[in-house]
Amino acid sequence: MVLVSTWFGFYAGMTKMKQTIYDFEFLSIISLILGSLLSSCGAAALNEFFESDLDKLMDRTKNRPIPSGDISPKTGLIFGIVTSILGVLMLWIFVNKGAAILSISTLILYLFIYTPLKQKTPLNTIVGALPGAIPPLGGWYTATGNLGKEAWILFAILFTWQIPHFFSIAWIYRKDYARGGFRMYSDKTSLMTFRVYIFIFTFLMLYYSTLPTLVGISGTFYLLTSMILGVFFFFSSMTFIVKQNGKNAKYLLKTTIFYLPLLLLIFIIDTSFFH
Repeated sequence: MVLVSTWFGFYAGMTKMKQTIYDFEFLSIISLILGSLLSSCGAAALNEFFESDLDKLMDRTKNRPIPSGDISPKTGLIFGIVTSILGVLMLWIFVNKGAAILSISTLILYLFIYTPLKQKTPLNTIVGALPGAIPPLGGWYTATGNLGKEAWILFAILFTWQIPHFFSIAWIYRKDYARGGFRMYSDKTSLMTFRVYIFIFTFLMLYYSTLPTLVGISGTFYLLTSMILGVFFFFSSMTFIVKQNGKNAKYLLKTTIFYLPLLLLIFIIDTSFFH
């Protein structure tokens, strides 16, 4: 989703500036994608290094390269550091300093704030959604050179989308998370909070998803189609809120996975043919 959301931000910014992809240097575009990818891979590798002992306790993560023993922790650490640095340098040199700084911010928030919080508070998911929502800002800044209100709308869409997405995962693997010592709202003592958060963030996400039209970067086709898409999202969220079980959790998870790429697709169709 990092590449999808980065491209969403870039494409939306390009639309705002009334430009096409041909107005940008090919090297800059490729570096934005590769730099974001390398930085994301580096963050994932370093997170796996930090949590390898805990990952061994969970069925969901025990087969990852470091916990499974396929690669040594030292190799994973070196890989994570090198790819993170390469990603940031690629953004700094071939894209712009703003995108590189946003990438650094993502790494810091993800590795040194979100990761330690997983064992301390179930609010970790909310905090973790912050670095997860930064990629479209980098894409937007690359296209426009600023972080206007439109960029923060894209940030808000991605931030709120992550809560029902990761809460559905937390429910499916709640026993796994408990074995690993991770604090999640999906345990029996906080189910009401769990339901409330899913409802609130689903509602906010659907609201924020309409704002691109209201601020002028998309048209009526996007607005109407995103609202239809939102109905399916809301239905899957409400189904899970009413009854928490594996079937409904997987239904919500699949809905969230399809939602963002489809939202980007209808945005591209709207701005290409209707706006």
